[in-house]
Amino acid sequence: MSDVAIVGAGYVGVPLAQVFAEAGVSVVLVDVDADRVAALNRGESYIEDVPSDLRESPALKLVELLRGEGANISYYDPHVPELPEQGLASASLDGALEAADCVAIVTAHSGIDYDDLTARAKLVVDFRNATGSNGSLNGRVWKL
Repeated sequence: MSDVAIVGAGYVGVPLAQVFAEAGVSVVLVDVDADRVAALNRGESYIEDVPSDLRESPALKLVELLRGEGANISYYDPHVPELPEQGLASASLDGALEAADCVAIVTAHSGIDYDDLTARAKLVVDFRNATGSNGSLNGRVWKL
């Protein structure tokens, strides 16, 4: 395949570039916003549902800290099917929410029904304000 150039590192350009790159195509992404370009060059994504480089993910540090305290960890992420270095695979939300003592929201994904999540979970720690104002009304949601 040939190289692809995409002008505009926005909500269409970045996911499009990601799809091409995952297919093995060399991608040049162009944007006039210097901060946006710098973030992308650092491997960070500012766009919801487009994951950043997992090596810098705060979720991985949280897994490490909780495991260090003896916690059993499971996770759900539609964009990260497995974490081989941690020996984990993305679990289904069905049943996992009710079974967990605590659900931590570390990444906000648009495809998750957070009203349903907060209704089913025993305790939620929301690091991303994903539960919005409804989460504030629920006594089981802690926002950090």
